[in-house]
This record gives sequence, C-alpha cells and structure tokens, in this order.
Amino acid sequence: MTKKQVRQYLLDVLDGLECSYETETFEASGDRFHPDDRKVEYTNLLVTIDVPTTTDGVLMVSHYDSTYGGPGAADDGISVASMLVALEQSLNAYQAGTLKNDMYYLFTDGEENGMQGASYFVSEHPDMKESVKLVANFEARGNKGALLMFQTSPNNNNLLRQLKKAVSHLDSFSVAASLYATMPNYTDLTEFLDAGYASCLDFAMIDGSETYHQSTDNFENISRDSAYRYYETITEIARYFGSSDLDALTDEEDAVFFPTVGGSVSIFSSSFAKVSMIILSV
Repeated sequence: MTKKQVRQYLLDVLDGLECSYETETFEASGDRFHPDDRKVEYTNLLVTIDVPTTTDGVLMVSHYDSTYGGPGAADDGISVASMLVALEQSLNAYQAGTLKNDMYYLFTDGEENGMQGASYFVSEHPDMKESVKLVANFEARGNKGALLMFQTSPNNNNLLRQLKKAVSHLDSFSVAASLYATMPNYTDLTEFLDAGYASCLDFAMIDGSETYHQSTDNFENISRDSAYRYYETITEIARYFGSSDLDALTDEEDAVFFPTVGGSVSIFSSSFAKVSMIILSV
C-alpha cells in the first residue's frame, strides 16, 4: 500500500468510529539528516476525546509512514493498528462515563524523513505542553522479541511506578535507557522531549533488526507474540492513564530499574539506590 492509501484507510476507520479528528497538512523541506530545499507534503491525523471536567490529557503517538525499502509492518504498522483498538476502547469509556482524562491519538507522517510530523505538531501546538501530562510513543527497530520501554523523560521515578501498575508486562532497565540517551538515534518522542514535555515514554521491539527498513518488514514475518504485546501494552496504557490521577506522575528524581522474573521490573529511587550502594560498599 502507498502512504496515501494507508492514510485513506485510517480516515475511513476514524469516520467509522464517529470520533472527532483533524487533519494537519503541511509542507517541509529536507529533514534532520539531509537538509535541502525540496518541498514535501505531509499530513498528521489527530484524534481528540475531550472530557469536559478536565484539561489534563494523555497523548498516544505512532507514525503511519514507512520507508521505500519496506512495507513497515513492524515499523510502525503494528503500533498504528494497536492504537486504533485503544482509541475505540477510549471512546467506549467516554460514552460510559469512566474516562477521566482527555485522550489524544496522534498518527504522524514523515517520521522516516526526520520526524517531520512530530516536529510540526510540537511547533503548532505549544499550548499542549501544559495540558498533556503523558506522551507515549510506539516504535520498532525489529520484528520480534520483547516490547522494550527504552527511553523516558527526566525525573521518572513516579512515572515508572505508575507504568508498572498500568501494564501486565514491563520490559525495561535503566542502563538501556541511559545508553540510548548517548546514541545519535531519534524517534518522534525526541521532538516532545526537546520541547520539554514533562512525562514521556518510548517503546520498541528491537530483536530481528535485520528486517528494519527492509522488504522483509512485512505481515508474514512479524512475530505474533510481539504483535500481541503491542496490543496489550498500548490498550493498557490508554485504559490506565485515561482514568488515573496524572498529577501522580511528577517527581524530582530519577528511578533505577531492572527486570525481574514474571515480566515486571524492580524500581528504586536514585537516592535510595545511592544510599544502598554506600551501605553495601561499607
């Protein structure tokens, strides 16, 4: 499918759900890696579920464009598909009166050309930095394996504790997050982090990296177990944070975290970890 066909499919689904959405079409030249003067047209899709009793919201993000090298089943088709399911569940929760926070579902364009869609969205909606209390972005660097939470915003102690409550399986460790921060890699979440959004999470599967941006990144090759983990994690995050107290995400220190048996993580505040290391050293 071409990107235009994918976009039309998304629009048809959104129309079928009878949700409130807007299309944001813009032109941009070059990208983060290859600046030039050639203008390219992009279109973001933003769904808004506005709960009248609050201005606090959760922003779910994935990109619907892919590269010329591959159809993008993992990068980022599975995230888009899972977000559509989560969107329908959020709409049902809104109708039932159980949704407590505003929900935003952003399907970006131009991620593969230097995060053009995310960059445009951040620049055109500066007011959302105050109202959006959590940004969750979903990516892929392979087509199988665990769905790794590999990047967060600073001062993530309470954020990680709430995330642990939200999801059935959490695969993450702080060493990987620290290592990623030193690497010259970018995702759509980079734009939100650079803009100063307070609480941010980045997820991706990384096993099977030989399919990344290749023709083998197709429906036949994607791991069904990993695809289910995307669906489970994305819907659980939307469900939990759509009805929880988003003020509980703020903190003034980072967390030290690592995997444990049973698909969970152990989380310690950085101050507690430092004290523990001193005691152990003594």
